[in-house]
Amino acid sequence: MVVRRTLTGMAQRFITFAGYALLVVGLGNVALAAPPLPTPELDAGSIGSAITLAIGGVLVLSGRRSR
Repeated sequence: MVVRRTLTGMAQRFITFAGYALLVVGLGNVALAAPPLPTPELDAGSIGSAITLAIGGVLVLSGRRSR
């Protein structure tokens, strides 16, 4: 590659070091991630409310389009 021929040995070592440093930092963030929070359970009442809200939203938007 043309780029590698123009870089000095010191610049190549710095770029390699910076790449490895970013890799270590990225892997460190994955290892230090907080455990997942428990998700709430959905019961029949909340599912029914969600469906009603979605259908109502669709009806309102379709009513505005027909005007």
